[in-house]
Order: sequence, then structure tokens, then C-alpha cells
Amino acid sequence: MYRSKREAEGHCSHLTEPVRRRLPSYYRALIGLYADGYMKISSVQLANAMGLAPSQVRTDMLSIGCTGQKGYGYHTADLYKRIGEVLQIHDRFSAVIVGDGELSRHLAECHLFTKRGIKLTGRFSVNDLSDGAMITELEEFCLQSHVDIMVLACDGRIAKKCVELGERAGVRGIMNFSDCDVTSDKLTVRNLHIEDPIMMLCSEMNKDD
Repeated sequence: MYRSKREAEGHCSHLTEPVRRRLPSYYRALIGLYADGYMKISSVQLANAMGLAPSQVRTDMLSIGCTGQKGYGYHTADLYKRIGEVLQIHDRFSAVIVGDGELSRHLAECHLFTKRGIKLTGRFSVNDLSDGAMITELEEFCLQSHVDIMVLACDGRIAKKCVELGERAGVRGIMNFSDCDVTSDKLTVRNLHIEDPIMMLCSEMNKDD
């Protein structure tokens, strides 16, 4: 059972940060479950796929306006669609990758963006802060192509300069894989450090020992 669109959208504006962070994982889990033939899904099945308690799943789903039917559960496709609406990933965003290493090449070649409704419009190698022509070219590209997202897989110093560029060029969001955090008062920023989960994994293993 689903609330009215107006009621659900109003409720979603008050989602807690932990719930928002879990929604992409729910989304991925539902893709796999639907591909395996699960047309309906219980909170227990979804909890097992997510590694959560069923009560947590029900609470999270209720927070986005979804309640399962007793003895039936949730319609997998409807739940998948609703989470996509909350995450707004069905909107067509455009992205550009900045970087010249293995990570930038992998990001450019994989289907991570297209699967989530993001069109990859270009990839720039900016490895010299003194290369003003390259910086200008990137800024003009962002302006002309109406780039929404800049994916930074470059040196931290260059990343900071790219954030300033993005603010001038009307970019809306930054996904930063560089070796330092970046901030902006104008853009939505996500700093993603691959070494963080590695360190957490090692810490958890040491704790278990």
C-alpha cells in the first residue's frame, strides 16, 4: 500500500541521513531480486539481502511512504520505482570525468553512470595546474554541455581548482575520488575515499581476532 504522491513527497523531505544512505543499497538489492524472479518481496527477504533486521526494513520503507501488505509483502517493481523516485535517479543528468589515471579510465568505460540515468558527456585529462588552456577548455565544455556532475579522479590540488571551475560553470554536483576532501557552498559534494572501507575492513578483522 502506498500513500498519496503528495503525502509521500512531503514525508520524504524529512528522511534521516542514515535512511538516505541505505536507499541506494535497497535499490541495487531490488534490481537483483527482480532479475531473479521475485515479483513480490517480504521485509524478511529484503532484510536478508541487505544484512538488516526486518523491523529496520519496514521502518525505512514506511519513511518513503511504502507499507507492505500482510501475508504478501511488497511489489518488487513498485518498491524499486518508488526508491528511484526518492533518489531522483530517473532524471537525466550529464557528467564529465576529470582525471588521467586507471580509476578515471575505469569510470569512463564501465556502465555505472548509464545504469543510473546519467549520461557521460566527456573525459578530461587535467594534470597540470599551469595549463590554463586546458582549464578554460573544461570550463567552456561544462557551460556549453550543461554538465550537472563533475567526477574528480585526479590530484587533490587539481580537484580543488575544478570545484571552483564547477561553481562558475553551473555544475550542480561533485563526486570526488581525489586524495583530499573538497567543499563548496554552492555545489552538492560527495567525497569518496576508496581506502576508507579498506581501513574499516582491516579494523573489523582485527577486532574479530
